[in-house]
Amino acid sequence: MLRSKFWLLPAAITTFLLGLNLLINSVGNPAGITLGSVNETARLVSTEGQRIILSSIAGVVITVVGVLFSITVVVLQQVSAQYSPRVIENFRRSLQSQGILGVHLGTFGFAILQLEQLNSETEKSLPIGTLIVIGLAVICLFSITYYIHYLTQSIKSNTILANIRDESIQAIKDLAREFQGFHAVSTEDIRSDLSHRHVIRSDKAGYLQDIRWDKLKTVLKETASVLEVERTAGDYINFNMTLLSVRSQKPLPKPLEEKIRNLFSIGITRTHTQDIKFGIRQMVDVAQKALSPGINDPTTSVEVLNEIGNVLVHLNQLETGLGILKFEGESTLVIHQPRFIELIELSFNEILVSGRNFVVVLRRVEQVLSFLIQEARDPSHIQVLEEKKVAAQAALAKARGRDLYV
Repeated sequence: MLRSKFWLLPAAITTFLLGLNLLINSVGNPAGITLGSVNETARLVSTEGQRIILSSIAGVVITVVGVLFSITVVVLQQVSAQYSPRVIENFRRSLQSQGILGVHLGTFGFAILQLEQLNSETEKSLPIGTLIVIGLAVICLFSITYYIHYLTQSIKSNTILANIRDESIQAIKDLAREFQGFHAVSTEDIRSDLSHRHVIRSDKAGYLQDIRWDKLKTVLKETASVLEVERTAGDYINFNMTLLSVRSQKPLPKPLEEKIRNLFSIGITRTHTQDIKFGIRQMVDVAQKALSPGINDPTTSVEVLNEIGNVLVHLNQLETGLGILKFEGESTLVIHQPRFIELIELSFNEILVSGRNFVVVLRRVEQVLSFLIQEARDPSHIQVLEEKKVAAQAALAKARGRDLYV
């Protein structure tokens, strides 16, 4: 979640460097480099000389920050137009961009504070603060070279898709670890003999980004009840929409209701944290954009299908659909995970429609589905995949009959 806040890492780096400057200057100049009677060198690092060096570095660095912002905005516009507006979130969360921006802002702030510390006592010594500014300037120089290299790599389609794939797989692994002991059930299997049913509703609108499952399990054990979480990460939540229902022997205290509501993080954008559908949605958007008449790039769609296959094969680790987690006594947590058929339809339906004239795309859909059938363990999953494979084969036969884009 911290990576999603673009300002946090730059602010932390800047604050650290400003604090370091204040700390160094508060204890005097014990590490100053005394120049003695070497007049030529002393003139080079006189107070006025240091002031020129520091002001020059500050001016150059803040100019570079402006250039960095401009380059980043242009790259985001390009990515949004070429791939999808939804993949911009991955760039905004880039630790490389945040770190380089933080180093430049921190160098600027450090140099400005150091300018204020110059006085007649620094006439024949080089304060350690000035040395640090020079060192930071060198770091900034190398970081700009790295940033240009990073940008040229990060806007490649295979790099974007690989990042989305990795975050999606990590979300699946995290949920599988969180829901150990989860098993699928039907609605009839959920305990319904408890006398009190309380519904907790949302007090804000937006996408459900994160659910604090650890805290929710603690509440469940304390209340010895049945908690049914009726939404999944990635769902859009309207005002006053039901988030969770509680069945218990006693009425739910008002403070506990507010405590449970605060365990649901709602924001204006979707995130990869627990949303296993978001990564698939991003990749499908990239494929659709690539297949649009204005771009006409089926190769990118094939790359998308490769990564979708890599994500879906990891669903073997995760139970999907309606299920429960049992705890001590009668405590039960009911969870609504996305159904497997929903994930398969999200992954392939729109690509089958957009790519209906591209044999290379339809052939790759069939190949990915064949791979998933081989790897699937659940018979119900195999049935869903085989039905989708039949649809892909029919679309492929029709495209071959028209002899289009073979």
